[in-house]
Amino acid sequence: EFTAAATGDPQPTLQWQVDRGDGLQFQDLPGETGGTLKVMTYNQAMTGYRYRCVAKSLGGTTASGEAALTVLAAQPRLTAIVPPDAVSGLPNGTKKTAAGLGLPSTVMLRTTKGDRSAPVVWNVDGCSYVPASNVEQNFTVDGTVTLPDGVTNPGNVPLSVTISVTVSDAGAVFQLKSITP
Repeated sequence: EFTAAATGDPQPTLQWQVDRGDGLQFQDLPGETGGTLKVMTYNQAMTGYRYRCVAKSLGGTTASGEAALTVLAAQPRLTAIVPPDAVSGLPNGTKKTAAGLGLPSTVMLRTTKGDRSAPVVWNVDGCSYVPASNVEQNFTVDGTVTLPDGVTNPGNVPLSVTISVTVSDAGAVFQLKSITP
């Protein structure tokens, strides 16, 4: 949105103009004769277009300063975080670390510009897994996702994720005392 004002007696008329950089210099924008110009339709190819307002009255014609239009590329917006696949088949005694439990270091984000991966930090210390236990354990681990540069989150999608993990039981444990022939 561009604004301009002019005063005089009689009150000057206004006309907005654009220079598209096509060699034609400034051209009138038909119907744009108010104090405010709203560029409602735009694309990146219009970056660099220059706009000005020309005021005319009996006393003469004066052009405002020029203002250049900059159209920024639309940044991808986060729409969802894809829950990671469950981890299973781990033996009891597996280390209580993200690497030991086979937790992914990234998760997949859904954005308005396609899918992309993002790093996740797992709170392994906060889960209920007990490496010394010999029974099957089913538990979850919470993680915090960091958005990659350039991805925005205007919808405030929670940047948290949970993964389910299953650690197998230790099975029967036998101690051989002796063998008799």
